Amino acid sequence: MLANILTLPKCKMQSVAHCYLRGGYSIVPLKPDSKEPAVKWKDYTESRMIEGLVPKFFTDTSNIAIVTGRISNLIVIDVDDVEKFSKIYDFERLMEEAKTVVKSPNGWHFWFSYNPEFRSKQFQKFGFDIKSDGCLITVSPSKVDGKVYSFIKSEGLNEMPQELKEKILKLQNPKPVSKDELMLQEVLSRVRVDKQLPDGVYRCYCPAHDDHEPSLDVGLKDGRLFIRCWAGCTKEEVLQAIGLEKGAERDSTSQKLLKIAEGYEYWRNKNQEEFVTVTVGGEIRNLRVNSTEFKKLLLFEFCQRYGKAAHTQALYEVITALAGKALVEGKEYQTFVRVGKIDDLIELDLCNGKVVQITKEKIKIVTTPFLKFERTTSSLPLPDPDLNVEKEEWELLAQIINTSRNDLILMLAWLLGCFNIDGEFPIMNITGEREGIGKTTATAFLKSIVDPSVVNIKPLPKTEDDFVVVCLHNHIVAFDNLSHITDTMSDALCRISTGSALAKRKLFTDTEAVQYFVKKPVILNGIDLFAERRDLRRRCIHVELERIDNPKPIEWLRKQFQAIHPKILGWLVRAVQLALREKIDESLNLTDLASFVSFVCKTEKLFPVSGQEFIDLFKTNRLRVSVSTISENPLVTFLNELLRDKEKWSGSVSELYDLFYQKYAPTSFKNQIPKDVKSFSKKIRRLLTDLENIGVEISFSRDQKVRTIHIKKSRDFNVTDVILSFSQENQALTGDKKGDNKNFDVILMSPDDKKPDSGDNKNLFLSSRNPLKNKENDDNDDNDVNFPTFFKKDIEKEMNKWSEIDWSEIDLDDIEVLEEEEKK
Repeated sequence: MLANILTLPKCKMQSVAHCYLRGGYSIVPLKPDSKEPAVKWKDYTESRMIEGLVPKFFTDTSNIAIVTGRISNLIVIDVDDVEKFSKIYDFERLMEEAKTVVKSPNGWHFWFSYNPEFRSKQFQKFGFDIKSDGCLITVSPSKVDGKVYSFIKSEGLNEMPQELKEKILKLQNPKPVSKDELMLQEVLSRVRVDKQLPDGVYRCYCPAHDDHEPSLDVGLKDGRLFIRCWAGCTKEEVLQAIGLEKGAERDSTSQKLLKIAEGYEYWRNKNQEEFVTVTVGGEIRNLRVNSTEFKKLLLFEFCQRYGKAAHTQALYEVITALAGKALVEGKEYQTFVRVGKIDDLIELDLCNGKVVQITKEKIKIVTTPFLKFERTTSSLPLPDPDLNVEKEEWELLAQIINTSRNDLILMLAWLLGCFNIDGEFPIMNITGEREGIGKTTATAFLKSIVDPSVVNIKPLPKTEDDFVVVCLHNHIVAFDNLSHITDTMSDALCRISTGSALAKRKLFTDTEAVQYFVKKPVILNGIDLFAERRDLRRRCIHVELERIDNPKPIEWLRKQFQAIHPKILGWLVRAVQLALREKIDESLNLTDLASFVSFVCKTEKLFPVSGQEFIDLFKTNRLRVSVSTISENPLVTFLNELLRDKEKWSGSVSELYDLFYQKYAPTSFKNQIPKDVKSFSKKIRRLLTDLENIGVEISFSRDQKVRTIHIKKSRDFNVTDVILSFSQENQALTGDKKGDNKNFDVILMSPDDKKPDSGDNKNLFLSSRNPLKNKENDDNDDNDVNFPTFFKKDIEKEMNKWSEIDWSEIDLDDIEVLEEEEKK
């Protein structure tokens, strides 16, 4: 058969494949100019390819391989290094003894008939491999890198020569190591070896006496361990000196590791996960028993004590035993990340070996925490808080975050809320009108004040599994550059704000899951208002960054942050103590998220505004965003027109949908129109609370046949008035610069405030948060020259949206004069 292959005129690969098959070989097609199989070939270790498949799998450019072993009655000795192979068998002799030899691009293939005693194995030390069951061997006329596999001779298959067979089997099945040989290896690992003498004897330094010169010989004699000290120490004294007393059972590696680990405290958390408390470099650390850190600690201690590494199997056995000890014998504790609370004690883990303890009576920094903190490898240390701070030093935030005073106050309240472990955590939502105004930087700084880490901000995870991992590794979780949030992630964010169980699949399992109770402060940022779902938006504090007139390098900002960080942290710690010590004013009308609001209000002695002012500010912030969300909603505009001349309207949802569809289907809002009545009803229900805030009450009733919707005014309702009121900042600064914020008043507007008359419309627009829109109307005449047209354009832009403003009361003559001066 092989002779036929050698005589093929052009060696067409399909003909070659047929020849190999008819010769009893199991063949596999390879990719052109490669040894990589072109098909899944494991099936061909059990049965050979049928000849009908050859045209399908083989082309003239294909390479070809044979499956070695029983299926092809073939064993191949693949020699890559002739010089190394010659150490166990004469190469030229093998060339004569083998009946079939193939020259490969990098060596030689010697073919022999199958023998089940051999298994596929590499013998790199001797420069050859054995190819038996479950292997492929590339065969003639394949080409790899332009080099051809070719037959040197092809005279059939013979059995492997007996001498070579015995040598390979000896290499394949080495003699078991005796106990004395193992003992020799153990002794040599515990003494200092100077050199190796003839006959396998080692000259060492004797551990049984003060040996300045090597005087101890250790080795095997007639297969038995012998130890001889030329200074007169006995074998027993030597063994005792290295902890291997004669007759005593040697400690296994596992036992040694257990002795090292027995001095630690083992315990479990509420999720029945195993922990250990250790002291590393003078710091008390709580590690998971199965963590890489604890394993490395055990291996390091083992190496320090015994001068060698522990093997993996022993470490696995010990870790499993210690985990069981933690579960069965250990106490149960609650674990915290960065901030923890129990009763009237709050602790802040500085992650540098120290903890800030806050009680009603005192604040102190200690090295022995009362609570159990888990620290991840990504956690960064906090500076020691400066407790000698003044009430006004919270304003240092303005040096690193470019926003209005009222938004800074809300940020400060949110930071305080990060210590309110028992209550809910509001979500900080940082937005901006454009890119490049510092949203990411502000997010990173805000998180770093309380919970700095190597990576402060991350993209929002796509799965709940990844979401849980991020939450478990941080006290504050910050997600960057969001433009859309899925319903699933929106629900998850709502749940961790107030605390909920989240499931995570257990590692290395498909069905087993672990439930974690997760409650974390969250920061989100993005250009647009992405919190469209009310349940998420209701939990948010919304802060809008302002355009930076004179941007600073990030290096400068980081330096500023490092300088003010201890003071801001000290201010927060002092305020937290007030929250623990003071009682809430019962006359205050708390809003929802009452625990958070109450926590902040109790810090009134240090906080920049009173408790009631903060509540008003918090309500206004949320309501302004609520109105902003619905201001461009065509459904709101539709209801405004529907109730313009009537107090109420009733009818079926289908009738209301028909009216809405007729009005907006031909307009640019057609893409926002629900596709059917059911979707339309859902959209109304989602807006119920927002509509109530602007004076519209909606209810549903049902008789036996028809479901009726009732819409009525709860107070004087005009969506234009509400939008105009809350599209403004509802706050003002007396200083033009963000740092100049020492003399100003907080100005709040409520939706129940009386609508300003037409003469106040100009002032209404001047409360805009954009400082450029106010500069031409401040007390600085230079700004009137620099920004002469800004106010007029702003008015004209708003006029296109809200035509109900009485423009007759607004005098623009002065602005036109300024425009003329600018042209000159």
